[in-house]
Amino acid sequence: MLVLLVVAGVCLFSVRGLKREVTQLVQQTLPGLQYAAMANSLVCDGYVRCLDLASAPLSASLTNDLEEIRQITRQADVYMEKYQDTIFDQEDRANFAEVQAVREHYLQVRDQFFALLRDQRPTDALHFLKASVTPAYNSYSESLSRLFEHKVKIGEIRREQVMLLSFITPIIVGILFVLLFILGLLVSFKFIVP
Repeated sequence: MLVLLVVAGVCLFSVRGLKREVTQLVQQTLPGLQYAAMANSLVCDGYVRCLDLASAPLSASLTNDLEEIRQITRQADVYMEKYQDTIFDQEDRANFAEVQAVREHYLQVRDQFFALLRDQRPTDALHFLKASVTPAYNSYSESLSRLFEHKVKIGEIRREQVMLLSFITPIIVGILFVLLFILGLLVSFKFIVP
């Protein structure tokens, strides 16, 4: 009976480890990758639209164009809030804090750029974009890339753990069942043979 309990315990432990790793991969790592990628894509889109505004003649739709960029920023913010729910290690938390800090600076500088456009100063706006907005965007983009790269690294580690556990679990279960079968044979022979 004790042997059966040991076999069941080892099997359960092995399967639980596999389940834990798969759950972390599916609930933390993959969504985090998706949210970081979507946020990065939206931030890039917003910056490209800023470039378009700086290089095009001022139009009557400037207010609408600026509102579209702000809407893109709000969508990126939603993904960053969702990303925050996928943070479970210290390095990821530090990367996220860095993203938040450089994001604040980028948004402040970008708002100054918007003010120059609204004040009908396109030449000043273009120079300010090159001198201030672009470096702030580059810092923001690099910090988002570090966030994404960390999730990729965590995903690779978890994938390797899942693969290892997927390989080991059936072997352990198989060996334990063979041992249990042999034990059953030995016990049955003991009762059959006098």
